[in-house]
Amino acid sequence: MREEKFLDIMLQVKNCINVQDSLSKFFVFEKLDGSNQLFCENCNEKTDTLKGQRITKLPPIMTFGLARFDIDYEKWERYKVNDRFEFPLEVDLRDYLDADAMEQHPDSVYELKSIIIHRGGTYGGHYHAYIQDEL
Repeated sequence: MREEKFLDIMLQVKNCINVQDSLSKFFVFEKLDGSNQLFCENCNEKTDTLKGQRITKLPPIMTFGLARFDIDYEKWERYKVNDRFEFPLEVDLRDYLDADAMEQHPDSVYELKSIIIHRGGTYGGHYHAYIQDEL
């Protein structure tokens, strides 16, 4: 089995105030019921189901991309989401781990090490990186 060294998660900025808010929306489970039910081969019938995702293994390095670009469907134009978005110096991912991963990773806290900021619009600009110096 190959050991993963990175995990990249794309976080929505639009309608989210911070990293925790965006993570909560990213990892929410959707209930599939009524006409949305899935067929269960064991039961041989359609059943209510929860659809969603959880982290099964924490890598040494976690990166979060911020989805700051969106589309205006009335104008069919891209635009940049410039909403304020807060991020902490530490992020605890315990709430987003599956049960087996929680046993394997009792410490699920990641420390902020760097930030990349885009200045400009949807069709151009510059990226600036701010990285903590590890002496």
